[in-house]
Amino acid sequence: MLANTFPPQRYGISKHVLHLAVSLADLDQDVDLIVPTSGPPGVRFPKRMRVRKYGTFGENRTLFGLTMFQKSLQTGSQRQVIHAHMLAPAGLVASWLSRLYSIPYVITVHGWSQLPARPTAIRDQYSGVYFSLLRRGLRSTLLNADRLIAVSRFMAELLVKSGADPRKIDVLGSGVDTDELEQFECAVARRRLGIDIQSKVVLTVARLSAEKGQHLLIEAIPDVLRPFPETKFIFCGDGPDREALRKEVARLGLERSVFFKGFVSAVEKKMYYAACDLFAYPALADPFSQAPLEAMAAAKPVVAFDVAGCRDLVRDGITGKLVRPYDVPEFADAIVECLGNSDLRTRQGENGRNVVATELSWKTIAQKTLQIYEECL
Repeated sequence: MLANTFPPQRYGISKHVLHLAVSLADLDQDVDLIVPTSGPPGVRFPKRMRVRKYGTFGENRTLFGLTMFQKSLQTGSQRQVIHAHMLAPAGLVASWLSRLYSIPYVITVHGWSQLPARPTAIRDQYSGVYFSLLRRGLRSTLLNADRLIAVSRFMAELLVKSGADPRKIDVLGSGVDTDELEQFECAVARRRLGIDIQSKVVLTVARLSAEKGQHLLIEAIPDVLRPFPETKFIFCGDGPDREALRKEVARLGLERSVFFKGFVSAVEKKMYYAACDLFAYPALADPFSQAPLEAMAAAKPVVAFDVAGCRDLVRDGITGKLVRPYDVPEFADAIVECLGNSDLRTRQGENGRNVVATELSWKTIAQKTLQIYEECL
């Protein structure tokens, strides 16, 4: 398995790679992981999972990393599959190694920025002759892959538009470890976090950036406070829009209702999930949405815009509410409806946790991934 990001790096892909590798090893599969870091400090990996650190792509250690990958292929079993995460550079490397050793390769496509169907995203990063060569190489990598895993249905559609064979595409997003998100008691979590037990609490967890839509949630807050003036809105995460969002909160006079917590530890995040009444996710563009998945695992209803990623997770009226993108009044109304109906919150929260436990646990994701590998051999 080849990836260019791995914990403790703070990316969703990092966590995906780690959990998938561990879950495959727990299914008695040998996993040779080639990544730029050694993993989270103090974490012990399963015996059948080996982590080889090569440094980051773009550094001189890249060729050393490829050499280690070649060594893994040469010393491993005869039944091998190369699994790359992202088209570039991991997918390009997987394609080259596949031709060299006649081993099938699978690519999980986590985002659209490198897809030939979205050339402007590639051009924003590269230009001139290099852009042309890279786009051609990415297209070849897609066409020659034995299987492609899209993290959402929208991503699968973009893969087809990029020239991929739809028969080779599987839709399989991230999973969640339900044991990791075992709930604290709400009262206990609120006491530890200093939150009034009588308050309504709306939580959102995401990078503070325009595509995550926090500015629209802030715009909706006054409409929520009218019927529920003691509601607290908690923003976990950091990013380039932090100061702009703080200024907007101040402009609207919402300082007593809105709290920016920055990056929080895993334990703190569990407590915030336990303490909240509902999870709001106003993202406007997201290939796959991990935070709503975690909220569902914590038995919390989710209010989100009806966009790619969220659409695959949130079942409208069953595990939460999907709202037309950019429709701030409707978003506020959905929050108000949920806050005002404890039976609805409980029912949708339990539905979400059941969906995660039966369909979206990491064990289930690993089993489906293993089936894809088997079909490649």
